Amino acid sequence: MGKFRPERQAGSLVCRISKPLNLWNKQDGHWLCFPRIPTRWRPSASGRPAPWDEVVSFSLRREREAIEVRRKRKAGVEALFGALILGVIATAAVLEAVRWKFGPGLEGNGWLFPAGSIALATSFAAYGGIWLAFSRRIDTLRKMHTEAVALSQRDSLTGTYMRDHFVRKLKAELSEAGRFGHAALLVFDIDHFKQFNDTHGHSFGDQVLQFFTASVREALPGATIGRLGGDEFALFLRHSDPLTRTYLDSACQTLLALLASGLAVGPRRLAITASIGIALAPEHGKSCATLMSKADMAMYLSKKNGRACWTYFDETMLTDARNERALERELRAAILLGHFRIAYQPIVDGKGEVVAMEALLRWQHQLRGTIAPDVFIPIAEQSSLIHDLGLMVLEMVCRDMPLLPAVPINVNISAKQLRLPDLLAQYLAILATHGIDPSQIVIEITESASLTANAKIIAAITAIRAAGFKVALDDFGMGYSEFNQLRHLPYDTIKIDKSYIRNLGQDAVTDIFVNAVVEIARTFGKSVVAEGIESEDDRIRAGIAGCTCFQGYHYGRPAFLEAGPMSLAMIAAEPGAERLLA
Repeated sequence: MGKFRPERQAGSLVCRISKPLNLWNKQDGHWLCFPRIPTRWRPSASGRPAPWDEVVSFSLRREREAIEVRRKRKAGVEALFGALILGVIATAAVLEAVRWKFGPGLEGNGWLFPAGSIALATSFAAYGGIWLAFSRRIDTLRKMHTEAVALSQRDSLTGTYMRDHFVRKLKAELSEAGRFGHAALLVFDIDHFKQFNDTHGHSFGDQVLQFFTASVREALPGATIGRLGGDEFALFLRHSDPLTRTYLDSACQTLLALLASGLAVGPRRLAITASIGIALAPEHGKSCATLMSKADMAMYLSKKNGRACWTYFDETMLTDARNERALERELRAAILLGHFRIAYQPIVDGKGEVVAMEALLRWQHQLRGTIAPDVFIPIAEQSSLIHDLGLMVLEMVCRDMPLLPAVPINVNISAKQLRLPDLLAQYLAILATHGIDPSQIVIEITESASLTANAKIIAAITAIRAAGFKVALDDFGMGYSEFNQLRHLPYDTIKIDKSYIRNLGQDAVTDIFVNAVVEIARTFGKSVVAEGIESEDDRIRAGIAGCTCFQGYHYGRPAFLEAGPMSLAMIAAEPGAERLLA
């Protein structure tokens, strides 16, 4: 096996194979021998060289392409020489026949076969051979071009049309549909596809894509399918009769049922879901760009509505989209101008004593009034403002801590923040500026972060705990939480979502879920906080289930801090609306 010897040249890494490299090519079933080929590979953004396996992969592709070019060139040359030899043989045969037929008589009469005629015949034969060779070469080139066009039109993994070709076909189909029929454009996005890749590997991700496209073809036969990129697909249906919503509803339901059957992962099957957006022609538009945009809006609304569903475009979505864009611009300005306030809500133990407080962000809009976090946080995550917002919240909490009771303060963090490499350094710098110990801050990990917890996110959470912060899993059980997360994620506290607390004692499945979470936490020595405690009955049921701490309006609504210090007596005041404490 050859070895790679890295060399630095002009800002790039040159990996040279010091010996011929023999690798088994599974696709073609034979050995490939690589000579000493220099492979240039630019360094990553961090300045470090690319991994050797990527260099080998790049060299494999490059050598395979070179082998294919040499093979086709050799075939063309062989065809050319073959045609020339065939022409020469044919010319010689014709001349020999002429001489045999007419030569003796002509010679007997003293007449020689004219040399000019022989030269003319030879020329015609040679030109004929050359024409034959070039015609074969043209056929070869035409075949190569056809294969290249087919490869550029189809996705090699799923067999669906590539984005550009799908758009061209969609425009052509829409022009036909506009004359005599109706059409529907469906846009699909596979839910949590990145998690599949991170957890089970890219080969399993490829299987998911193939399984998805096979399910789409089975649920909607005869449709034109295209891969828009990554895990996003589009499907076009055309019909002479109006495409009823009943038919489309039935097809989408069939597709989701096929996907729910799942793929085998070891001893179990992993269910696949998708979010679907639908736009109809000519009802929602007649142009390709209009339908694509509207179907995409509907698909994102399906994601907001909990995924694994389909949504038809509605004109109100355009208004919502404009409002979101306007809200994003106002959010940027609000972060710069500091139009945010922190409200603090107590977390108590079984004796009713305050053991922690959660910092809840509120946007004080000058025209819209107070805007709730569930409105502006998704916008902040989509527009990459979430990190600036997170740093601002921690800064505000650190400024308030001298006026707060001496209990830990819970601060929320999102999955996007955990992916930032310098997050921990920035948090520690803010705490050092205010002289606050990390043990006084509890980082609440949202469920979206725990759901997408790959090795990178787990490492980030581990580093946060190692720096002295406490970690809590927030809203556990709200969406797609799995008990497997409790085994892999580093944490100190589990906060059970209020939807489970409200149904305790009324639903057997809820009781089993809460009891299981409590038992797991007790086994690992973790605390359990019951969220959404609004009455004494809620507290009693949560306490019987095994919860050790409680949070909710029964113990106090979120309160704003004013100029004076906040005491435990103020926190225990009569619950009311969000109030000012001075």
